[in-house]
Amino acid sequence: MNINKRFVSIAVLFLSLLFGMQAQEGISTPAVFDQSWRKAHTAEEIQQALQTVVAEAKEQHDSLTLQRAYRYQFHYATKQSFPDVLEASFSQYYQLSESLQDTSALQYALRRKARFYYDQNNYFEALKAFEQELVFANARQELKDQVYLYRYIASLQSKLGLYFESEATVLQALRMLPENEATYESLTGLYNQLGIIYKERDQFEEARSYYEKSRSFSTKPDHLQTIQNNVANVYVEAGNYPKAISLFEDLLSRIDSIADTKDYARALDNLGKTLTLQHDAHALSYLQRGLDLRTQLNYATGIYSSYYHLAIYYQTFGQHSKALYYASQALAIAETHAFQEELLEIYQLLISLGATEYATDYLRMKDSIDHAIQLQAEKYVAYKYNYRKEHQLAEANHLKYQQSELERQVATQHTIIWQLVAGITLLLFAGGLWLYRNYRKRKAQQAIYATETRIGKQIHDEIANDIYQTMQKVTYSVVDQDQLLTQLDGIYQRSRNISKAHSSIVTDGHFQEALQDLLHSYQAPELILVSTGMTTIAWEELSEARKICLYRVLQEFMTNMRKHSKATLVKLSFTMKGKKLYVTYTDNGVGTDTLSKSGLQHAENRIRALNGSLTFTTAKDKGFQATMIL
Repeated sequence: MNINKRFVSIAVLFLSLLFGMQAQEGISTPAVFDQSWRKAHTAEEIQQALQTVVAEAKEQHDSLTLQRAYRYQFHYATKQSFPDVLEASFSQYYQLSESLQDTSALQYALRRKARFYYDQNNYFEALKAFEQELVFANARQELKDQVYLYRYIASLQSKLGLYFESEATVLQALRMLPENEATYESLTGLYNQLGIIYKERDQFEEARSYYEKSRSFSTKPDHLQTIQNNVANVYVEAGNYPKAISLFEDLLSRIDSIADTKDYARALDNLGKTLTLQHDAHALSYLQRGLDLRTQLNYATGIYSSYYHLAIYYQTFGQHSKALYYASQALAIAETHAFQEELLEIYQLLISLGATEYATDYLRMKDSIDHAIQLQAEKYVAYKYNYRKEHQLAEANHLKYQQSELERQVATQHTIIWQLVAGITLLLFAGGLWLYRNYRKRKAQQAIYATETRIGKQIHDEIANDIYQTMQKVTYSVVDQDQLLTQLDGIYQRSRNISKAHSSIVTDGHFQEALQDLLHSYQAPELILVSTGMTTIAWEELSEARKICLYRVLQEFMTNMRKHSKATLVKLSFTMKGKKLYVTYTDNGVGTDTLSKSGLQHAENRIRALNGSLTFTTAKDKGFQATMIL
């Protein structure tokens, strides 16, 4: 039998019998096929038939037929959730498509792989595949694909708790998009993602602002309803129940309860939940109506939510037996459908209702989920670090071929450098003068002297040395105009950071935001900064002195890292044990074989003054780690 005819036959059978793949999936459906292939009904028979096509295509050296056969195997594996088959068939299909220089096939494979792992909650593998596809989309300048990928990447980074990285991804996508009707849907999704990020960071006002921005671009009724629901939930989280209730009531008045039953039920349930928080007995009717609608729809996730909120209602009003009944109903739904986050939630409620037998299950599942997410986040950070390292090496090799550009630009670049030096000098002089005029007493004058001495050292280490290094590159190396301007901009930003480093510290309810701003100020293209646990700390319970100490010590570490360590990866971990705050700082820099550095000594003195402790683990070329207890 002819090889192409055999392939056509199995392709048609494969498509028609298993999952009716349509033409828009990228695989055509021939009208005529050999009747003998109709015998392949089971999954094993389909795979065996495709393997036969692969073998014959290899024997005939028919690359296009082989590519299509691999594609069927790969697509079949994603549809049937066979991870082992998927990885093998993906590798074969990808390598062959790469040798054929078929970039559209490569993008297709990466997209399918990413969506498969996304649905499997394997966020690390999904992120890798989406970012690899983004390379092709960027090369082809496909704006629609680029924004689609940025949105998925930002969402996955957020799910891994990498909120800084998620925010940076969204902002990168927003910079690419013009504001016109063609981009409104993408802008709606991107600003909504920013709202999600800030809500997760408990920055409710910023979250509400971004949700409102998202709503300003939305043109679809269902999107508007979702966004208003998000805004109302932000008010719930912030404790502004009257405002949330007003928004949910408005939402109910504008939803068609017949056409949009699921959305209407959600609004009923959310209104009932919020009224419960206000101890309003009218909540029950809304909760019950929401449950009735969701039961009619057989909507498992919604039914769980309704049962859960009814249990909360009866717990709030002291009806323990009814609360236990609805909690048990919610548990049954969560167990039947393997809802992991919902199981954690309902375990916690049952424990609060006295069902302590679920405590072990709760702790075991929480540890398992937290460990899995943390492991994926760490794998992703390591993956990004290695990727950037390889990218930097490629850029360094490319610079070797740019010397002719330097000779034509030296005079202009020298002028720019000296103008910048003059501007920085004037800025620093003005800052020093301002400090001098605001401290008139003797002790304040002494503080000014100490501060100016430290600033002078920073100017020498961080500004003057960088300017001199830039001048050396201009004189002896190849540096293009854009790269030089980027370097000079970096010098300018560091000069601003020097000024900011000596300003007053916010210690009120916005301390977490101030601390995040401090870490943001040290961000650089070559640096990966990961922070975990910051949003879990009850900052209002820390004294002003402890907050100032923490801020200054982290400032010392970050400054020391930028000046000396050459680190490309920094991780900060925050945990609260009892009344003690534990903060661990780790970087992969060059380390040190001595702890006599003045900055580190200042940090140790600050913490000891508050009866805290500071321990170091470091060695030359082995990185640096410090753990402080306040």
